[in-house]
Amino acid sequence: MPKKSVNRDDYQHVSNPFSAMANEFPSGHVIAEHSHYRAQLLFAEQGIMETYARQRCWFIPPQRALWLPSYEPHSMRTHGRVALRTIFIDPAACRDDSPNSPQAVRISPLLRELLVRSALIAIDYDKEGRDGLIMNLINEEIDWSEPDLFSLSWPMDERLLHVCQHLKTYPDDCRTLEEWGSEIGVSNRTLSRLFRLETGISFSEWRQQSRILAALPMLLSGMSVLEASLAVGYETPSAFSAMFRRLIGKAPREFLQS
Repeated sequence: MPKKSVNRDDYQHVSNPFSAMANEFPSGHVIAEHSHYRAQLLFAEQGIMETYARQRCWFIPPQRALWLPSYEPHSMRTHGRVALRTIFIDPAACRDDSPNSPQAVRISPLLRELLVRSALIAIDYDKEGRDGLIMNLINEEIDWSEPDLFSLSWPMDERLLHVCQHLKTYPDDCRTLEEWGSEIGVSNRTLSRLFRLETGISFSEWRQQSRILAALPMLLSGMSVLEASLAVGYETPSAFSAMFRRLIGKAPREFLQS
């Protein structure tokens, strides 16, 4: 079979309702903000996708995918080598229950195998043949019912943005809200109010979520639970594991095994 295109533009206006693209990126690769005609299911068979859309940041591991509606502006950064498998769906072929905003999707064993297989399917596949059945089944297997555990609200206020960008880069920074207020010239009370207004959660909750999400690529790269917990600012691996289970639903080792 001839090698398929890795240019997303080649998959937007084709005759078939579904099209699948495979691509690989090194760690730290950045894809600038863009959008396209077709809706998209982003799945990384390997590595983690850090994706931004609508003032939110998603850290998508191989156990999940990210749904992006038609014409949804988004950008991406890779953590570890990312083996990307993308399904593009014509808006007319999207299911009636398709979300109109980005959302993480659980990857079942069946959906995973279908997505991997889709990378080998030609753009001009036979809609009535086996390849057409696989593509239709992928569309039917997408499940949006699970809670979105892998995203974080991103503020617009420049003062909060400074704090959040720093904490994302240095998750082990343990400065208090009062200390941050002194640095950026905002009272503790005002900064607390702004955090809830712009992110929907408290400063403490935002930092905990940010730390756990920052730990995902560390764990998947082979770092131990102890090393990851210290790297993101926890004093003990037990405290880290407890918060990880609270936010992700599984202990770190259980998550990796899944």
